[in-house]
Amino acid sequence: MKEALIIGIDQYENEKTLAYAAKDAQDVANLLAMPEYGFEVKLLLDTEATQDHVRLSINQLFASPSDVKLFYFAGHGNDMASGIRLVMSDSALEKPGIDLELLREKATKTKANVVLILDSCFSGAADPGEIFPFHEITEDGIDHKVGIFSSGKILLAACGNRASARESDTYGHGLFTHYLLEGLLGRAANARGIITPHSLYEYIADKLNEDGRQRPIFKGQEAGLLVLGGGFPTNSPITIEETSTDRKVIEEIESKAKQHLDNYMAQINVGYSNWKETGFKKAGQLLSPMLRWFNTQLNAYPELRSRTEFTQAHSEALSRLAQLGMVSEGTMGMNGMLKKRLGAGAFGTVWQVDNNGVPLAYKVYHSNELAIREKVARFRHGYEAMKQLDHPNIVKVQEFTDAPVGFFMDYIDGPNLRDFAFADTEPVDIIQILLTIADTLRHAHGRNVLHRDVKPENIVINVDYELKSYNPFLTDFDLAWFSTATQVTKEALGVMAYAAPEQLTKPASKMAHSPTTDIYSFGQLCFYAVTKSDPVPFREVDNCLALSQRIGHWASAKAVEEFTALYKHCSQAEPNQRPQSLGAISAVLFRVKQLLQQINPEQSISVEEFRKGVVHATIGPTPELSVSENSFKSKSRRTMVVIDDVAIKNNRIDYKLVFHQSESMMPGTNYSKAHKIMNARVSVALQKFGHIDRHNGRDGSYSITLSILNKEARMKSIEECREIVDVVIDALERI
Repeated sequence: MKEALIIGIDQYENEKTLAYAAKDAQDVANLLAMPEYGFEVKLLLDTEATQDHVRLSINQLFASPSDVKLFYFAGHGNDMASGIRLVMSDSALEKPGIDLELLREKATKTKANVVLILDSCFSGAADPGEIFPFHEITEDGIDHKVGIFSSGKILLAACGNRASARESDTYGHGLFTHYLLEGLLGRAANARGIITPHSLYEYIADKLNEDGRQRPIFKGQEAGLLVLGGGFPTNSPITIEETSTDRKVIEEIESKAKQHLDNYMAQINVGYSNWKETGFKKAGQLLSPMLRWFNTQLNAYPELRSRTEFTQAHSEALSRLAQLGMVSEGTMGMNGMLKKRLGAGAFGTVWQVDNNGVPLAYKVYHSNELAIREKVARFRHGYEAMKQLDHPNIVKVQEFTDAPVGFFMDYIDGPNLRDFAFADTEPVDIIQILLTIADTLRHAHGRNVLHRDVKPENIVINVDYELKSYNPFLTDFDLAWFSTATQVTKEALGVMAYAAPEQLTKPASKMAHSPTTDIYSFGQLCFYAVTKSDPVPFREVDNCLALSQRIGHWASAKAVEEFTALYKHCSQAEPNQRPQSLGAISAVLFRVKQLLQQINPEQSISVEEFRKGVVHATIGPTPELSVSENSFKSKSRRTMVVIDDVAIKNNRIDYKLVFHQSESMMPGTNYSKAHKIMNARVSVALQKFGHIDRHNGRDGSYSITLSILNKEARMKSIEECREIVDVVIDALERI
């Protein structure tokens, strides 16, 4: 069951009139009601779209049992001090519109797939002196005030930073919606004749890129294959009629295609040495716009696919793209010289780049697999997932390149976990590496981003050999790839050792896109880290036996028992029988670490030991997060934590935990409402710990003080305090 709420407003009581918003909404509603889409549509136009009526309709949409919920809005938009607002027909100072935070909250709470499509004026197209103090809605504003949409929740908006959503008299529509309608009519259909939010975005983005005045925004992730409509021909049903004029247009396009290629070949006709020095970089600069031009023509005139001259020219352009993917050492690229090959995987080859003395990593997609459109899309999706995260142990990505297909990221000086030399590594150091990885994955899950390809090759270790410290970094998010054509290869078998069963048997299911897939893979990573060998796929009993034998020499039999039990728990075939969160896994690893350090959990503890122990246990090998001896920042740097008023008397310990967040880190800009949301989250998170006294701050910035009283002054209190800190940070920073 699919439902859509469609709103279009031209006529405003207090704002500038628009020309095509109501028509845009009507046309979108008509298309979604077609059998190819099958949406049950509710349409509100102009005076019907009052603030109260729209709010009621939103509540009805999200209260219904539908599996897919779509919300479309065309009209004025505004970034006010109280939040990002969609301006309704009767909006005024006392009711400034529908807060986008409301839609985000509704989308987050429902289990259904949600698609929000906004063609609203991001520059606030009102004239000076009108009733509202309009402010431009930017992509950064959406990130800060709305957040990152979770899996199965999609936001598709008309334009990003430094741009306005425009209306076009030529098309009789908003420019964004004009291309949205074309996409819905079939031009965004994929090779199987179906239309997804991502295929819509790709079509619209390509068309707006050609226009040059707008760049649409895509936020969130599809949960499996989210199908909006189907049954379309693989070529668009919109075709030009065979007239002499049309034939002339096609012939002109074919002629221009050959001119593009001739121009390209003439400009890069260089020798071997000059190719590395200047030719490669120049070829990429020329090829990117040329490939966009070819795609634009194919979208506008699908019948070009049957024209021999055009397809030959297009194939030649793609072959040039494939050649760019076959890079070698010493080649000068867009951001510096390719210094050396670091490694290769299922998606591409990673190179170290020297950018004027600053090292970068550059992942170049396999040139021989450019024809696998789904895999290319997954590669780009992995880049977008990493781009959303900001964590000290997640490799930061930078620029994406179209020619060659690839992206730049920070260079981490060190081997991946498979190449890591374990010989001199103590078991406690290995557990600390795993604990850091678990905390890093927990951070990503808290922001609704899954990895889905946790394996040794995707963990890079920065090693300080003098201090014998090991700092792991997680890379390559959501790049897991399974193809029946490659199941027998060594690479595929290696992936199978770490992939959850549902990823292999039901790759498009919701189960295969849930946190428990990462938890299964993390369990297999634990096996590898301590045995230095891959687990045998789906042989949990045999693996447990091999694991316990390999780690039987550990200093603590209890540590062996707990670690083996953790592996077994993570390796369950049924997702609901595995641990349901990385937080639970981190707690077990922390206990194992203490056991290996031969720390008696019942040992008495001093005030100084408690403070230092909690700080070290929480931030691990990232001392730059430490602010003072009793305060530190969370891994995302969004939350400050202070350990205060620690007192020990008669072997009992009292202490306070104070959590601070600045206004800029809070969800939305309605701070009173944000406080309530965050307080409620903390209340739920603390339920497992019994009674804890708390004091909630009420200023613009958020703070909460927890008083933990009359606990045993033992080493185990560090573990309990760490767990409290972790769950509160997760609650405050969850998007």
